[in-house]
Amino acid sequence: MKLLNAVHLVVGYTLFMLVSRSCSSSYSASFYGNSFLFERLSDNSADTTLSLQFQTRALDGIILIAAGQRDYLIVSLKHGRLEIRINTGYGEEVLKTTSKEKYNNLLWHEVQLIRHAHNVWVDVNKKNIITSTLQAGNREYNLNIDLGVFLGGFDRNVGSSYVGKLEQFFRGCILSAVYNDVDVLDPIMSNKHPLGCSNIFRAQPNQPMSFTSAESFLKLPTWPTSDDEALFECRLRTLGQDGLIMFSSGATRSEFVMLELSKGHIRGSINRGSGVVALQSTTHVNDGGWHRNVGIIILHEYLTWISNRPPSGDLDMTGGMYIGGMDRGLKQQMRSSGIQTQSFPGCFKNLRVNRIRKTFKDFTSTHLLNVGCPSNMTTLPHAQSSSQVVPNFVIVPHTQPRTSHKPSSTMVGQQRHVCFQQIIHNIELMEGGRVDLSDEIIRFDLMSDERRLRNDNSMQFLTFNLTQPALHGGLVMGGQGVVGGDALVMQDIHDGKLTYVHDGSETRTDRIVYTVGTTGLDASIRTKVMKYSLNITIIPVDDPPVLSIPANYTFTPIRNARTPLPTHILRSYDPDSDPSDIIYHVLSGGVGWHIASTVRPVDSFTQTQVDRGEVDFVHANGPDRVRLLVQVTNSNATLLSSTSTYVMRISTKPIQITGFRGLVLVEGEAKLITLQQLNVSTNAGAAHVDVKYRVVSPPLYGHIQVYSGNNGDKVSSGVWSRTDHFFQSHLRDNQLRYLNVDAPDTSGRLIDDRCFAISIEPAVFNISIVKVVVSISTSGVKLEAGNTGFLLTQHALDVRHYGLVGVSDDDIRFFILTAPVHGNLFYGDTGLRISYGGSFTLAELRNNRIQYEVDLTRSTQPLHDHIELNAVIRDHYRSQPSTLNITYQPDTKSIQLTSGLVEVDEGGEVVITSDQLFAQTLLHNRFAFIITHQPTHGTLYIINPPNVGNLTTFTTQDILEHRLKYRHDGSETPQDFLAFTLHPISGAEEALISGVLNISIHLLNDHPPVRVVNQPFHLPRRGERLLTPHDIWYHDPDISDDDRELKFVRRGISNGDLLNATTLMKIFEFSQKDIASSGVLFRHRGRDFGRFVFWVKDGKHFATGLFVVVASPPYLRITNHSKLMVERSSSAAVTSNHISISTNVDGWPRNVGFSITSPPAHGNLVIGDSPVTTFTQADINHGNLIYRHDGSEGKRDIFHFDIRVGSTTAHGNVSVRIYLASEMLPPVLKRNEMIVVHQNSSVVLTRSTLRAHHPTTRTKDLAFTLTRPPVYGSVVVTTSPPSPNITTFTQWDINQGLVVYQQDGNISDDIVAPSDGFEFTVSNGMMSSMGEVHVEIIPSGIPLRCGNFSVREGGSRILISDYLGMHNEHYDADNINVRVVEQPMHGQLESARDTGVQLREFPLRLALAEFVYYVHDGSDTLYDSYKLQASTIDGSKTSRIMTSHITIIPYNDEAPYIVNNTGMEVWVNSTTTINEAQLTAMDPDTPPNVQYSILPPLNGHLVLSTNPHQQLHNFTQQQINDGQLLFVHQGSYTGGFTFQVGDGRNYGVKQIFIIRARPLVISISGSHTMPVFPGTTSALQPSVMHGSTNSGEGNSHGVTFHVSKPPRKGELVKLLPPRNAATVTSFTQEDIEMGAIIYNQTEVLDGWSAFDDIVLSAHSPPAMSVHHIHLSINITYDAYQHANRMAVVDEGGKVNLTTHHIDASNLLKKYPHAHLHQLRYKVKSIPSCGLVSIQGVMGAINTTFSQADLVHGRVVYTHDGSEHFKDWFDYVAWVEGASPSAVGDRFTLTITPVNDNMPVLITKSPSIEVVQGFVATIGQNDLEYTDVDNPPQEVRYKVIRPPTHGRIMLLTHTTPHPVDSFTQRDINQRKLIFDQNGSGL
Repeated sequence: MKLLNAVHLVVGYTLFMLVSRSCSSSYSASFYGNSFLFERLSDNSADTTLSLQFQTRALDGIILIAAGQRDYLIVSLKHGRLEIRINTGYGEEVLKTTSKEKYNNLLWHEVQLIRHAHNVWVDVNKKNIITSTLQAGNREYNLNIDLGVFLGGFDRNVGSSYVGKLEQFFRGCILSAVYNDVDVLDPIMSNKHPLGCSNIFRAQPNQPMSFTSAESFLKLPTWPTSDDEALFECRLRTLGQDGLIMFSSGATRSEFVMLELSKGHIRGSINRGSGVVALQSTTHVNDGGWHRNVGIIILHEYLTWISNRPPSGDLDMTGGMYIGGMDRGLKQQMRSSGIQTQSFPGCFKNLRVNRIRKTFKDFTSTHLLNVGCPSNMTTLPHAQSSSQVVPNFVIVPHTQPRTSHKPSSTMVGQQRHVCFQQIIHNIELMEGGRVDLSDEIIRFDLMSDERRLRNDNSMQFLTFNLTQPALHGGLVMGGQGVVGGDALVMQDIHDGKLTYVHDGSETRTDRIVYTVGTTGLDASIRTKVMKYSLNITIIPVDDPPVLSIPANYTFTPIRNARTPLPTHILRSYDPDSDPSDIIYHVLSGGVGWHIASTVRPVDSFTQTQVDRGEVDFVHANGPDRVRLLVQVTNSNATLLSSTSTYVMRISTKPIQITGFRGLVLVEGEAKLITLQQLNVSTNAGAAHVDVKYRVVSPPLYGHIQVYSGNNGDKVSSGVWSRTDHFFQSHLRDNQLRYLNVDAPDTSGRLIDDRCFAISIEPAVFNISIVKVVVSISTSGVKLEAGNTGFLLTQHALDVRHYGLVGVSDDDIRFFILTAPVHGNLFYGDTGLRISYGGSFTLAELRNNRIQYEVDLTRSTQPLHDHIELNAVIRDHYRSQPSTLNITYQPDTKSIQLTSGLVEVDEGGEVVITSDQLFAQTLLHNRFAFIITHQPTHGTLYIINPPNVGNLTTFTTQDILEHRLKYRHDGSETPQDFLAFTLHPISGAEEALISGVLNISIHLLNDHPPVRVVNQPFHLPRRGERLLTPHDIWYHDPDISDDDRELKFVRRGISNGDLLNATTLMKIFEFSQKDIASSGVLFRHRGRDFGRFVFWVKDGKHFATGLFVVVASPPYLRITNHSKLMVERSSSAAVTSNHISISTNVDGWPRNVGFSITSPPAHGNLVIGDSPVTTFTQADINHGNLIYRHDGSEGKRDIFHFDIRVGSTTAHGNVSVRIYLASEMLPPVLKRNEMIVVHQNSSVVLTRSTLRAHHPTTRTKDLAFTLTRPPVYGSVVVTTSPPSPNITTFTQWDINQGLVVYQQDGNISDDIVAPSDGFEFTVSNGMMSSMGEVHVEIIPSGIPLRCGNFSVREGGSRILISDYLGMHNEHYDADNINVRVVEQPMHGQLESARDTGVQLREFPLRLALAEFVYYVHDGSDTLYDSYKLQASTIDGSKTSRIMTSHITIIPYNDEAPYIVNNTGMEVWVNSTTTINEAQLTAMDPDTPPNVQYSILPPLNGHLVLSTNPHQQLHNFTQQQINDGQLLFVHQGSYTGGFTFQVGDGRNYGVKQIFIIRARPLVISISGSHTMPVFPGTTSALQPSVMHGSTNSGEGNSHGVTFHVSKPPRKGELVKLLPPRNAATVTSFTQEDIEMGAIIYNQTEVLDGWSAFDDIVLSAHSPPAMSVHHIHLSINITYDAYQHANRMAVVDEGGKVNLTTHHIDASNLLKKYPHAHLHQLRYKVKSIPSCGLVSIQGVMGAINTTFSQADLVHGRVVYTHDGSEHFKDWFDYVAWVEGASPSAVGDRFTLTITPVNDNMPVLITKSPSIEVVQGFVATIGQNDLEYTDVDNPPQEVRYKVIRPPTHGRIMLLTHTTPHPVDSFTQRDINQRKLIFDQNGSGL
């Protein structure tokens, strides 16, 4: 079956034709070696016929290709022999003629080919028979041509696998080409391609050639160069100025040899890659004559003409040799290299290359080349106006028979074609002229060859039909006008009988539209009418301008003034000239008046100057009545050529003044003076007069100013300057004002009399100034106990003013002259502080935005504060300073509770700090938090020492010591909380405050997708079916992810394909959203059973799944038909629980139809209120189908139905259970008692412990179902045999004593009061009730409980029940003793009955009576502990060992000592934080209260971050720990401060803290140039712009860039989470490193490339800024932008590289037909720690892979298992079949290490030295282990044997504490301390 779709042509002309009734072509087509015809065809058959007729002189060329994806048939010439290649998909067969036969002899040759199955016959010229048999596998003989047929050449992107890239196109003529009855030449009749056999193929060697177009050229093979010389020479003839003579290129674009015509001279150029060397002749050759020996010789690296030959040389030319011009592709490449060329405007002959003559038969390609050179060079198209070359052909009678295209028949003659070419030249004539339309304007050239009839009188058959006459002229023939519709014989036009006459109008163009028809031919010939256009250009004739002045008009200017000439009168008309070319000449003049332009008198001016008002009549005491004589000409005429003189009468008028008013303004203001204040008018009528004013006496208290800008209506903008004169136009345009700058110190109004001069008459202008007074009123504020702040209102602060009107609250601003000392003034809504020099408005004060807050850290004593301020109105009027007094009386008992938000990652843990949770008063901060609601999704716990069991209480001290932590349980919950009550540690029982601490969990993508629908996919055999969520579905446990966005990636399928349901194209990747929207279709083929592997990705994790496909005949089954329950006389919905189906037919619920075959007997089925007998599955799923009972007796009903899906049917029914209302009452639990059971024993459930009742149900029908089974046991029914772990039993089983609860004894010792239980439902078959059985378990061990507590140093604490007790009523305390297993280290347990005696064992009742207490020994320790165990008196039962932890509150009796004093290095003029690693003091007694007293530093000063303006002389260790202590450098580079530490009672020795400074310098590096692909985004890379300082890595001195000048062709944006972007004006170097700074190219390019520029400045305080940094953006289609995302692979593992990692597909954007190109990659360097393989084959350097390999994951990187964390390989990407250039990049891989190496000891002899009784820091030089697999924080030390003469301690934020484990990072950060206890060795 053939499918003829469309025709695609590459080059050619526009064709017009008259079509006969013939159905096959009888004309030939010319092919010049650079074009081809293409017939789109789809043909897959076992038989093939082909008929060809051609002639050529070329040795090689492709004549015809029948192209398929895999199959093909190729007919070509190889060295003059005919070669036929055919492939039906199972191997190529080549058929060749003998070497004796040559077919490039310019004779017509006929080829006939017939193929039947595997047999092929070829007949050449009916005498050369070739036969062959094709190879065919599987008996496949069909030739599948599914692309089309190429004639004369081929598309190099199609069939590249079986056609070489260097194959030449056919150069010659083709008379016929018929493939399987399809005429391949037939489309030439309606497409652009040269018709007929061109005479260029038969041209003689000595004939010249002419280049007929700007696109003309001819091409020779590669220019062979030798070691001696390379020579090109020719003869040429031209009249042109510029054009290409010869061009040949080398291996690269920069290597070439070029000979050209340049401004009439011969110019030669050569470039061997290092620059252009050029020579130019001094002789002109564009004189129209022939010039010989024009050429170029290449000798070494020199150029010369033939007359001068330097020493020999060599040059390697690899490209073709172009003569007279270039093809479009090469011309575009040279244009991009800066070389502009055009075709040669003339003729060539006698071409010689290396002294060998080249003729027409040697050309490999020509374009628009003619044989011969016209005698009149001006007739060449280069030298003429534009013309239309229109090939035509007409059909005339022809009776000679012609040969058929089919081998088995002969052709029958019908009509014949006479082909002609019509050339139309445009006309140019003078305005009002005439021109004859001869064959020089409309020419017809016959193009018939010897095989066609030469008809010398063919013009008699053609007619000129006028369809649209000229608009500004007419056609005349024989004295008669030709009108639209007239038809003239074309021979009359050739004889010059038709004339065009212009009508003389002022027009520039005209046009005639006509068609070509036929006359005298047979009526059976149909004519296709085509319209042609003859364009006419009119050359205008210069006419003089015309001026019209009304006879009664008189111009009335102002006497003794300057008045513009009237523009509405002086308006000349000249359609031939622009206003600037129309000139007025003044012929008259007199004393006392003249015509002026600007400031000078003139005797001529233009119409443009008049229209702009630039020409004035100036009267200077002359006569009142004058006459102005002018003559008007244009710039092309002389004064004498104008014959008309024009007169304008002038009568001057005097000026008149009508009076004006004065000005009133407020002191210090500026006010406009307009025509309303200075009201002056004239009697000048309509004339515009600009009156001049002169200031005679200037103002006393201000200035008169004029505005020099363009927006003078704005008083406060523009440039105002003082003046002593002004004009009327200043008043009219609001450009004059009075500015008050001074006023006497008096009240009331000031009258300022001033005198101005208006022309000659003087006048007085009055100015009144109003005095302004501003004052402030304040009222002191007193803060009582409990109030720490207040809102500032008008009652405390207000302002009054006099003399101003229209003042708004926003105009009044208060400025702070003295800031408060003991508090802060700030904006209450934003928290922004208002400090010294700050301000706020009265409006902000009225809106309650200004707030004062006492600084509670300053003092706990009463405070007296004040604020000094003044008021300013409109930034000008100020009040005297005033003071607002504030008194504060503190409340020492008020509790301040901080309860913020804790943020933690999912599954992570976080330390709760005092910023998030804390409580304090002004006197102390020791509180206990009692937890009333534990966190639901996490755990709260204490570290160092850890708490036991669930944490129920913690203290503020735990928070300050960073010992309180929250650990999330990893569940998908976004939030959590804990509730608490606050108690003072002093011992009060009642809670003071209740609160809640909210916890926000940052959810992580830490779960792979989970399959929730897993079942085989059923579909009809060899059918298709849509995938639905019921067939396959995955769920992502991460609740922040959308299941619909999960991506499926699949591989090959053995028995079918997955298709896009819309386009029916194969898909390999899709989402669950596509499945839900019916976008994925499975089509079956092959076996019935199959399966394939797929991957499901959520962007980070993936899951692997198996999809099982089962094909079978169509089926339809009912999968669910449960009973429908309906109350009598009621209704119920029929749902999918009652009816659901299973089918392999693609049936959506709306397509599944039901029809009732047997309706219900006691009711009916309805939808809405209408009974139905048919419905769909969608009605069931949506609950629309209702069963309605009719109220009759009976408890059962049923209805039957048929189901149909397509052609598949099934039958089913639904049973209906009808019940009474009483049956719907749920059972009632009469008894539900708690069960008590001993651990590891059992108990029987009886009706006295659990009994349910229902009035209408037997006990055997009351069924219990366990919904939550027991945790520490099981429920067993003791039948025969017993039924363990049951889930159901009945009330009858309970009544019979058959139900037993069995306790399994598996209870943790941490549970003090164990309990269990189970939940159940009890049902009567219709309704159910829920319940729960509680089980109390008596533990086998004594449930002893111990609690933690605190005690002061040297003090004691009674062991109350919270600290020691037993909570179980089943044990008797009188029968239990408590033994001290481990005594306290720093105290002892004592009895109140025997003080001072250490207890080793005591009765529990003694402790419950609160007679046992703990006594501390007074040592300087921070914590203690002891362990207890309880047992019965007889020893039968014991408890587990319990531990109590004791916190010791120290007493201040020791002096602090210095632990760290390292000094510090700072940057010059910087502010630097002093941290605890640099300066730390320790005090075991009062850790938070260590005070520093200092002498001022020599090179700066100390401040706090909370008050940076106040210099410090003392500070605390806590402020250092909190990062609040700052050093501000000033002065010399070396210095420091002397300090002494104390705790208020004890003091240490004085020490010096040394501070050194060095300057910070910014360095800018990088290329500063960034290539960007047009219309895309590109990240700013560190290699392009990198800012750094000399502070080294790991510092906080990042570089910030500010945009001084933004880009013009795009925008600079910053990526914001989650997927947003915003335009930025500043960014940091860190943003560049993270790839967050993006250049977004937005402007559309006009060409291939463009440039953009961004100017930046770099800042990094305190370093000096760097300005004027230019970032150049090169926007070009050559820019390489692609996806190169880093891959992560486990050590020793592998990873599939896909387009997610490497993707250069945007390189295809620069090609218009991207789908015809293929993208390939080449490995340039291999990885050093692994290997890259493609489809299992190990890759090496220069190994290539394709884009398809990346799409399908066939590129794999495998790591070699070495201990390296980075690897990479280099590659290049290029577009195959397009540009040879390639672009490269480096792909980086991150190796995730595997912990498979032991730590290594670096320190050879770990040891430290310490002074007896002192402490020493253990540093990295003392002890260091390294682990190649783990960072220092994961290298952990465990103390196996503690030191004998001291202890190991870890330094935290507050105080050191003993530890038995630490990390290498603790050592590196100098946090590990050895405390020597003072003992000797």
